[in-house]
Amino acid sequence: MTQFQTDRHRPITRGLGTRCAGLSPPLAVVILLLLGLSLVASVSVVPAVLKDGAQRMAAPVSRTTDISLYRSLVAQVRAGSDYYVVATSMQRELGYPIRPFFTVRPPTLTWLIAALSPLGAQLFILLLVAATVIAWTVRLTHSIDSSPVRMMAGILLILLGVMPATSEPLLWFTDVWAGLLIALSLALHSPNRWWPSVAAGLAAILIRELALPYLLAMGIIAALSGQRREAVGWGIAVGVFAVAFIGHAQAVHALIQAADPVSQGWSGRGGWGMFVASCWQLTTFTMLPAMAVAVLLPLSFFGLAAWNASVALRAFLTLSGYTLLIALFARRDNGYWVWLVSPLLGLGLLFLPSAVADLVRSILSRSGAAVLRAEGIGRAPHHE
Repeated sequence: MTQFQTDRHRPITRGLGTRCAGLSPPLAVVILLLLGLSLVASVSVVPAVLKDGAQRMAAPVSRTTDISLYRSLVAQVRAGSDYYVVATSMQRELGYPIRPFFTVRPPTLTWLIAALSPLGAQLFILLLVAATVIAWTVRLTHSIDSSPVRMMAGILLILLGVMPATSEPLLWFTDVWAGLLIALSLALHSPNRWWPSVAAGLAAILIRELALPYLLAMGIIAALSGQRREAVGWGIAVGVFAVAFIGHAQAVHALIQAADPVSQGWSGRGGWGMFVASCWQLTTFTMLPAMAVAVLLPLSFFGLAAWNASVALRAFLTLSGYTLLIALFARRDNGYWVWLVSPLLGLGLLFLPSAVADLVRSILSRSGAAVLRAEGIGRAPHHE
């Protein structure tokens, strides 16, 4: 089997299998040192995060929010209006950018909410939340032992990750829906039964085009692991999205006027501090002090990287990729991109204790053996 094998074939190491078990002492020491340095670096951004939070609190609240825009758009589409005519007109009136074309959101979510009604869409997203929690709970049973404490901790971390999606105001944001679908796609993934994962990924990208990096990463991993049919499946999903996105571009371009406002671009380059601030202000981490968030995030990243399971690699690359996207390109008002990965933010904390224990065990066991050999303890007696 390749390194991308299914979780049920992974060995369970002392309850939670981690990649840190059995490492050489020097490598284990280096990893612990790097983890410590990452914590110091993460904590160093806290003053900037607090400053950003204070500025947001002091900023005047716009009378017309994105939520009211999306609500009004759904109401008019339900009344029979054309999505593109209404969307471009409203964004133009509010001074929102219309150029380039992708500043106008794809119509998928608006059409869905209009078809279901806001109440029906609220019930639908709650079902999606439940499906995501159940799928991840089942997934974790293949990677951890039967300890009730560990299972409850895993379920709690998943619930905290998806909790923002249960808030009615966030019903209107495409990133929240796409984030849930990405998390569901990861939980459903299996090399032998990959199509549900692809289907969830396709739904995510049709709602929010920023799901494209996830689909590309999943397709590349499938190709590298020799899963040709799965790689083709991800390729077809990207192709379907490309066709839909071209149609979206043409529909918007047909309504663009010369005087329409242009986006200021995406070159925020806020770094790790931007990611920490987004997590602290817009996810369940908002219940914690900024300092605690700055500490927990790198620890969760490390725990996810250490988790010895096929889904762990995909989840870690997904989380890291979107972290990089936010750090490099997100402006201050693009922090909501973090909702694309918010269900995954705390998952790695479940595997952190075992990962650190494995590192310490690697250092102490080899060091102890070396001391015993140096003192001659444990040698077979020599007979003349």
